[in-house]
Order: sequence, then C-alpha cells, then structure tokens
Amino acid sequence: ILAREAVCEVEVGFTAKARNDMNELLAGTRNRGVETGAAYVFARLGDDRQVKKFVGELDKELPSDTLLHGIDIPRARGALSLYRHDPMQALRDVEPGARLELSPFGGPVMTVRAQAYLDLHDGPHAAEEYRKILSHRGLTTTPVLYSLAHLGLARAYGLENRNAEEKNEYQLFFADWKDADPDIPVLKQAKAEYAKLQ
Repeated sequence: ILAREAVCEVEVGFTAKARNDMNELLAGTRNRGVETGAAYVFARLGDDRQVKKFVGELDKELPSDTLLHGIDIPRARGALSLYRHDPMQALRDVEPGARLELSPFGGPVMTVRAQAYLDLHDGPHAAEEYRKILSHRGLTTTPVLYSLAHLGLARAYGLENRNAEEKNEYQLFFADWKDADPDIPVLKQAKAEYAKLQ
C-alpha cells in the first residue's frame, strides 16, 4: 500500500515526497511490490542508478516472471526514457507489454505509451491510448491513472485543435478532482493550461 502511495505521489507531482516515502519504505521492507514500485518511482525521478539496481535485482530473482518482464520492467524503463526526453525509446521500452496491456495490470504500460505519443506531439495516437485507458477501468492498481487519463486526453485533443473535446476532458478531470487539495502540482498545472483556453 505504501509503495502504491509513493507511485501516486510521483504521478501527481509530489516528487520529493515520493522519493522520501519510497526511501523510508525501502529501509524497512523489501518485496516484489515494493521493488517494482521503487523502480518506477525512481524512473520518474530520473534516478538511473536506482532503476538499474532494482530492475537488475528483479530480473535476476524472477527471470521468467511474465508480468515482471511484460509490465513492471518495461514501465520503469519507459518512464526513465520519458524523463530523458526520448519518447521513441519509451515506446520501444514498453513494447513487451503490448500483449498484456488489457490484463488486470496493463494500465501503467498504456499510460507510458500515451505520454510518449504526447511528447512526440502525436495527438491522434495519444488520444487513442488515453481513450483505451478510460474504456478499461479496472486494469490498474493505481486508480489515479484514470482521472489523469482525462487530463492526458485533453492535451491530446489540444494537439489536434479539437477545442470542444479538449475543454470537455479538462472539465471531466476537474470534476473528478473537485474535492482535491488545491496545491497538488498536476492540478495546478491543469488549471493553468485550462485558463489559457478561455
């Protein structure tokens, strides 16, 4: 649960808290869930050394684990490539997860792929990925990814100059987050983006 909390924190922009919470957790607990969460959190933070460490350890311990090699490791590698501003590599990184993306754990792979398309300014493919996430609720253990998919879809529609759909997706995101604390970085960023549309 604490590992998932750190993943959620990094997804919404609380990067320092995510790092601190993950380091604290790792000081006392080590298991697959914690280590796969750590690989992803550190990838989002651009910590190449930590990512290599946890991916290497997991690969050595579980060389034939389907979900590890189809979802968890590709997600971490893809997130690190996104941090390095290399979306084409991120797409290659998550390719092993393509056959598992509609499994009960596939949502995070689709999220990395969707962000890679956004970074490539490929609105149609990004929108396709975000719509896929939204139409398959229940495929991820990180529910915040669903509401963030509305935000990603808004940005994808913006790339396509589909202004009505763009505004609608922002509004759906804000509706999901109507009771959220106003200082959440991703929410502040979304409000600033939306204000430019008015």
